[in-house]
Amino acid sequence: MGKIANTIHGLKPAMMMVVVQATMAGNSVFYKLASSIGMSLSVLIAYRFVFDASFIVPLVLLLERMERLGLGTMIGKAKVAGTLMCIGGAMLLMFYKGAELNICSTNVDFLHHKGGHVVTLHPHDSNDVVGALLVVFCCVSGAIGLIAKAKMIQDYPCVYSSIALIMTMTAIQAIGFALSTLHG
Repeated sequence: MGKIANTIHGLKPAMMMVVVQATMAGNSVFYKLASSIGMSLSVLIAYRFVFDASFIVPLVLLLERMERLGLGTMIGKAKVAGTLMCIGGAMLLMFYKGAELNICSTNVDFLHHKGGHVVTLHPHDSNDVVGALLVVFCCVSGAIGLIAKAKMIQDYPCVYSSIALIMTMTAIQAIGFALSTLHG
């Protein structure tokens, strides 16, 4: 049983890489769907990085604060429990009797195009080689970025803060790029 556990433990990085690649493939499908209904890809990517940063920054602040609380002690656990109870109570009072929230419509028509905006695809474009080279460049640069992050995490003492900083700067750059490429 020990050999199996060691083998599975050794396969964890490879399994996580498969999960990450499957998630990225799902993202690509959603990007294709969004672009086929007319959304600008630069705006979509800016939204993605803004949502990433808005999720990761509070999480980082919470995790690094929890590390300082000393969760191994009873006092640290009591502080966290009290905070969660207060936040939970405030959320209960806020959401118990409120107005109905209609955040988005439910009449989304994925790729059926019965009237409205239709994206035309060119059967064979002369940019196939350039597209293939850009895909290879994207994969290589993504791998180099992951290697650089791994090296940085070994040397930088605040792991979560560095990731939050990277995500925030990426969001700012993506917003700048989206604003500069929009026409009209």
